[in-house]
Amino acid sequence: MYPSGVQPPPPSVSGAPAAAAPGAVAFPAGWYVDPKLSNLVRYWDGTAWTPWIAERPKPPAPPHPTIPLWAGVGALLTILVSLVASRYVIDALSHQRWPIAIYVVIAGVIGYGPVLVFCTWASHRWGRRSLRADSGLFAKWADAGWGPVTWLCCLATQIVLGIIVVATGIPFSSNTEGIDAVGGERGYVIATLVLAVVAAPLVEEIVFRGIVLRSFLAAMHPVAAIGLQGVLFGMAHFDPVRGTGNIGLIVVLGGVGITMGGAAYLFRRITPTIIAHAIINAIAMTIALTGWGLA
Repeated sequence: MYPSGVQPPPPSVSGAPAAAAPGAVAFPAGWYVDPKLSNLVRYWDGTAWTPWIAERPKPPAPPHPTIPLWAGVGALLTILVSLVASRYVIDALSHQRWPIAIYVVIAGVIGYGPVLVFCTWASHRWGRRSLRADSGLFAKWADAGWGPVTWLCCLATQIVLGIIVVATGIPFSSNTEGIDAVGGERGYVIATLVLAVVAAPLVEEIVFRGIVLRSFLAAMHPVAAIGLQGVLFGMAHFDPVRGTGNIGLIVVLGGVGITMGGAAYLFRRITPTIIAHAIINAIAMTIALTGWGLA
């Protein structure tokens, strides 16, 4: 449709602009996509193209995908109950003298299984009936590069917050302490690595940077949503055994959660944060299992 006051030329006029396609970006009166350079718009005076050109405006970005707040609240409550339950179940089964790898697998199934079931149900109940779509579990080849870049950003966050924690005397205790005390049982090492480097990054990113972040975005400003999910991610690593050492750990991991939340928001998918999370855990587990950090 031509702008008011500009009559379309007869079909015999060579080079006449075509009518805008339905849903296309609206240009000011008389401006059309350049017939030779699609990244520019050129002014049509009603009879011929003029020398006046401008950069073609980009269409506005669509709203960030969201899911109702109840989905995120439910996911948080489910993973909290599951992680607590896994600790009690492992304590109750500790007298069985099973291989340690068995306990690791049980802890992973109880700790992560229920929240995956809930997130899948929530997606069908409140979302687009696809956990991949509602959590942003999509991959691009570029993520092979963006994942390490996201990890570097997380590493910088850890260094800065670590310096602050040490400088201010905030109690800190690592969540990998004591792992090397079990010994070098191969089954235990394999099960622990699979849980920490594969299962934990995948499930925790689906929950925190996927369902939780997107549910918060439905109810609050992006800055508040990213910050809150990051703090809750840090708090999810609380362990009564560590006592006051939890404070420093929550500060550092909360900062990491905020960094990964920002990345997930910008990318609109969680594959880069899954890769970054896996790298963080792989390095931490390597240090813990080899005892290198104690040397």
